[in-house]
Amino acid sequence: MQPGGGTAGGFGMPRLEYKGEMEGPDAAGSLRSVALLFLLAPVALIVAFTYRPQVRSWTALWVTVALAVVFAGAMVVDYFRVRRRRFDRLRPSVILFEVCLATAVYGALAVAVGIHNGVFLIVTCTPFLATAILGGQLMMDLAWIWLVVTIAVATGVQMPALDTAFITGMFAAVFAVIGVMIDLTVRGIRYSADVNRALAEVASHASNLREWPQGLAPIAEHLAFAMNVDRYAVISREPHGRPERDMCWPNADWADWSVLGDQPERALTLGAIVTEGGLHAVPARSSSGGLVIVVPVNVGGLPVDTNLAVTAAALLATMRDRARLVAGLVDLANSDALTGVANRRKLFEVLPQELVRSGADKPLSVVMIDLDHFKQYNDRFGHAAGDQLLRLFAERVTARLRGQDLVARYGGEEFVLVLPDTDGDRAVLLIEAIRALGAGEDPDGNRVTFSAGIATWDEAESVDDLVLRADTSLYAAKFHGRDRVLALP
Repeated sequence: MQPGGGTAGGFGMPRLEYKGEMEGPDAAGSLRSVALLFLLAPVALIVAFTYRPQVRSWTALWVTVALAVVFAGAMVVDYFRVRRRRFDRLRPSVILFEVCLATAVYGALAVAVGIHNGVFLIVTCTPFLATAILGGQLMMDLAWIWLVVTIAVATGVQMPALDTAFITGMFAAVFAVIGVMIDLTVRGIRYSADVNRALAEVASHASNLREWPQGLAPIAEHLAFAMNVDRYAVISREPHGRPERDMCWPNADWADWSVLGDQPERALTLGAIVTEGGLHAVPARSSSGGLVIVVPVNVGGLPVDTNLAVTAAALLATMRDRARLVAGLVDLANSDALTGVANRRKLFEVLPQELVRSGADKPLSVVMIDLDHFKQYNDRFGHAAGDQLLRLFAERVTARLRGQDLVARYGGEEFVLVLPDTDGDRAVLLIEAIRALGAGEDPDGNRVTFSAGIATWDEAESVDDLVLRADTSLYAAKFHGRDRVLALP
């Protein structure tokens, strides 16, 4: 919940706003606490008639009753709005009206029974405290003005002008100070709750973070709020490496190395906060090196709380380690343990994505490769030699592919190549060039061959049909004598 502010219309006037968004448990709790203040009205009425049973002004009494009925009705309406979660109807102007209404009830009651002593005027001032709990600065100012008017009227009809001015000023000033104290306390409580909420948002995001530092973008603003800064930079260092800027917020170029110098590296080396040039460099250790958050020394003329920055740095360091671990586990789950290339699971994860990206102007070819007579190779030279041949072949194919291409082990001695932006003719040229080199050499120095089948996507068939067509082309190549490349229509 943020403090109220902003402007309304073209007059440059601050809007009537709550300290925070009027929704959920915050709204219910705040209105409940305000309702307790307002419930002093019937108590004050009973005390007043006990202390002064005669009525000095029946008109003022009926005004009191009428205002009290309207006030009670408004509170009942608010109650049902909260129950039905109609927080859009709980406008600040309505709350301010209810505060002024309750204040008027007490003031009219004072006139009706002729009570103006200190105890009763304290009760009259009590509704003003509601704006200190709920309201923005403009709401507090308007409620305080109404409080002054109410006390002045309530005392002015019974006391000399000098006494009226003294009592009005004294009570209004005292409760203005109390209101400001409550206002600051509530703002502090709500700000602390918001900081914890922002840190919780960052921490919850950590469970889904797989890419570092790209995955930090969704929580960048939450992190800034949690540290109460208007800019910051996240810098990390690999073991025995140089620091690198992972993220700068809100502008990507505010913290260049001409500004930072060696401050982040010194903070990591010392393991302590380094303050220099109007910046704090706050380090945090991690298993994958180190991390530093650089924040300004002051924001809005006030010093930045480095304890918050320390907490944020430690949290980010943990997130970085976890992201590296998750990324490693994902790579492990998608890789073939023997050859290091993608496995069948990764293949069928990538292929649908490539079909979506491909079309008439972006052809896609799939190549199915099978090493010739691999079973006899294993029987003659042993499985260890067969494994070595598969690793060698995977390295040889990978070396000839582009970064956007994918090679995956399909099973046994079969491999599948996914070639985006490659038509059938270009795919044949590529595979023929690899075939000329062979799959490798056996221990006797003889060239090991392979057969390949190619299928180019027709923009209509499914992934399974495309792979099946490549597989059919492969078996046709093997049927026609092996050591060849075929691309059937």
